[in-house]
Amino acid sequence: GGDYPFFVAVAEDGDAVGGSVIEIGTLRFGPLADMPVGYLEDILALEDHRRKGVGTALLRATLNHAWEHGCENVRWTVTYDNLPALALYRSMGLGFIPDEDPSQTEPERQYTVVAINPTRAEQEYGASRQ
Repeated sequence: GGDYPFFVAVAEDGDAVGGSVIEIGTLRFGPLADMPVGYLEDILALEDHRRKGVGTALLRATLNHAWEHGCENVRWTVTYDNLPALALYRSMGLGFIPDEDPSQTEPERQYTVVAINPTRAEQEYGASRQ
């Protein structure tokens, strides 16, 4: 288990127009089992408020919370047909890993999205870019 912080996007009139929830925990398996990570459980902007920066603001706030709490990365899944979410993640420069299990009769057609803590990325990979 872990903590489940919830974020709410509020319009100028005070109405909630979106939200996100993330689990802050550990990887739970393998040699890095104790590595702090985040799992984006859900993110939603109400339809009338999409393409207005709500999703971007929510995702940035959610990721910043994860980085402030020591997470090495945040991961989540998105289905291939969720075009609004894919557009948001692409606009933020995130990449996608196809996530299909061919052994399943009807494999889920989804991507795994992974955001890496920018401080860690700078420390780990910054020197190799110079």
